[in-house]
Amino acid sequence: MNHKTRIVLACLMIAVLAMVLTACDSTKNETNTSVTDTPAATATETPVPEPTATNTPVPTETPTPTNTPSPSPTPAYDYETLHKTEYTSLKEAYKDYFMIGTIYTEMILSGKDKDLVLANYDIITPENLMKPEEMQRTQGTFKYTASDKMMEFAQANKLTVHGHCLAWHQQSGNWLGTSAKDREEAIEQLRAHINGVAGHYQGQIYSWDVVNEAINDGVNLPADGDWKKCLRQSQWTKSIGDDYIEIAFQLAHEAAPDAKLYYNDYNLDQPAKAKIVAAMVADMKSRGIPIDGIGMQGHYSTTTSITNVRNSLEMFGKIDGITVSVSELDVQINGIKQGKYDGEQEMQQAIFYARLFNLYKEYSDLIERVTFWGYKDNTSWRADSAPLLFKADLSPKEAYYAVLNPDAYAALGPQEVKPSTKKLEAAKGTPTIDGEIDDCWSAATAYDINIAVMAWQGAKGTVKYMWDENNFYALFEVVDGVLNKDNNNTYEQDSIELFLDQNNCKESTYDKACGQYRCNYESELSYGTVPSKDGVVAKAVKTATGYRVEIAVPMLIEAKEGVVMGVDGHINDANDKGARVSVMKLNATQDSDYTNPAAWAEITLK
Repeated sequence: MNHKTRIVLACLMIAVLAMVLTACDSTKNETNTSVTDTPAATATETPVPEPTATNTPVPTETPTPTNTPSPSPTPAYDYETLHKTEYTSLKEAYKDYFMIGTIYTEMILSGKDKDLVLANYDIITPENLMKPEEMQRTQGTFKYTASDKMMEFAQANKLTVHGHCLAWHQQSGNWLGTSAKDREEAIEQLRAHINGVAGHYQGQIYSWDVVNEAINDGVNLPADGDWKKCLRQSQWTKSIGDDYIEIAFQLAHEAAPDAKLYYNDYNLDQPAKAKIVAAMVADMKSRGIPIDGIGMQGHYSTTTSITNVRNSLEMFGKIDGITVSVSELDVQINGIKQGKYDGEQEMQQAIFYARLFNLYKEYSDLIERVTFWGYKDNTSWRADSAPLLFKADLSPKEAYYAVLNPDAYAALGPQEVKPSTKKLEAAKGTPTIDGEIDDCWSAATAYDINIAVMAWQGAKGTVKYMWDENNFYALFEVVDGVLNKDNNNTYEQDSIELFLDQNNCKESTYDKACGQYRCNYESELSYGTVPSKDGVVAKAVKTATGYRVEIAVPMLIEAKEGVVMGVDGHINDANDKGARVSVMKLNATQDSDYTNPAAWAEITLK
């Protein structure tokens, strides 16, 4: 091998060695990059797309971060499109239909609350300050300071005022209608009060709730059409008689001849009560009593029947010379606590509001005003169920956008949402019916009784259920600071009611194994429709916060594990004058559901 050949071979070997070394170094670099240079993926480094018309995050709680990045969920609703509207406020959106109102409290006198109210509403109703005891707590001494302040605010900001209220069985002090020696003196008390309030503001207040909530609950219009048989027994029926309503309207017209005069009540979406009020108003109108309108309070839930609301509007619209105002509107979200809801629950509330306002627009020739009973959830009298359009920080909820853009929201779901049926369990055991809590009750679950079916939310509580082969048991714990049983109607006394459908028939009428069992806080039993009273035992004891009731109802069927029954629990709350002011229920959402086993919960014997 010559010298030249050796040189060529050496160069080739050096080149091959360089290529090998380069390849090794490259492999080393690739390996190191995959092991150490790429940080572990974290939730904070996962890119979040900006909201767009097709990619808007659903407003639910943020999931717990993980180390595995995942794609953003497909939103259930196109929020950006839903929120698009040509209107900038509620009153602007409905200026061609009806007035939009809210309540007056001193909270709206300044700051962001004032700005929100003035932007969205054109009529205000005093929440409490013009109720009878607030205006004349002591006979002959009227308090105008707070109401004058409201009137000055309204006039300065060009707001219309609706007055609430002149004659009511509640919040009327301890003398108005109760201290009179005879009918004539009671009428003079009523006259003086109406003159001192409505007369004092003559020409300044557009309309008045003259009489508030005078119809009893759970009654039907008699076959003879005599609506007076359906009146709530109150200080006014006792001191004046069943003509006190027409007298109040005559006195109000004398005191404020230019004001529109309303009868105001709750549950007017329910057919039985709506028929009574329609009969009353039509009768008074035909006899020349100066009544101008019906106030439908509108304390609804997301499962209220909009068909029933429509039917009531249709019925009231047939009364000549009568207008309707939706006077105290709010829509609670069923089944939530402390005002906490998820995105889907918020949307269901919005959809209900949308359908309701589409209905109101249909009847805008009849409806003069829609007043919300508040504007932000945390100050609502139903704060636990988040019933209004704005959050505590005044940011709008979906319900606000739904009222502005009802067509878009109404198209998102079924026209009627059926109330849900709670699924409960009864533990196996045999307690002693003595009003004390035996150890065996610890195995039973406590269920909240907190669904309000009247305008007022009063006494609440819980109930536990147990069973054995002989009896079905219930243990009620009631929180109630005022106990009263003066009313002759046992269902208007402070009491609990157990509704039991041992066959779980799910029919709209009672079958042979359905019963309504009632016990007041002094252990006195009474009944609605029951298959038998034999063997029913109950014991009530007062507690530091109210009272407790333990009750046993004999089994009519073969009781064994796995059997499903229908059940509901009610708490009746009376005030210190003996008038029932509240009914809270376990499952049913309508006042009339005590007659309807299909609306009760289901309970499984465990």
